[in-house]
Amino acid sequence: MIKDKSFSAYILPVRSDGRVALLQYGENGFGTIGGRLDDGEDFITALKRELIEELGGITADLADVAVAVSVPYSFKHPNIARAEKRGAWNEEHHFFVAKMPNNTDLAFRENRPEKISVVWIEPKELLNPTVTPFEDMRQYYEQYIIPLLQF
Repeated sequence: MIKDKSFSAYILPVRSDGRVALLQYGENGFGTIGGRLDDGEDFITALKRELIEELGGITADLADVAVAVSVPYSFKHPNIARAEKRGAWNEEHHFFVAKMPNNTDLAFRENRPEKISVVWIEPKELLNPTVTPFEDMRQYYEQYIIPLLQF
């Protein structure tokens, strides 16, 4: 059964040099660190779980120092096939930003068949269609995320 809406928690670690961490999925693009809430989870609990799954236990503390972005990114899936794959007609992504030291080195640790790595990019690269293919998400990043990345 397809739910009406699902919720996700994502974190953008940002170093003091201004670079932000994303996941790079081999040659298939980029994504933020995090994922969907499981039943009964709040955003911080889900974020900690996702950080442990994706980056290892030591990173869970990032959720405790993260600053929530005041406006979520919401969208509706364009067709039933995509809604079935994602389990909901609508998705609401809640973003968090966490400041980190410049020498922070993050590595993807979850056992997945695809090659996934952590990359550090300049915030303006979030507006690059190669990094963020959806125009509305690029507008969201420009309006709500990038201003928070400048500590």
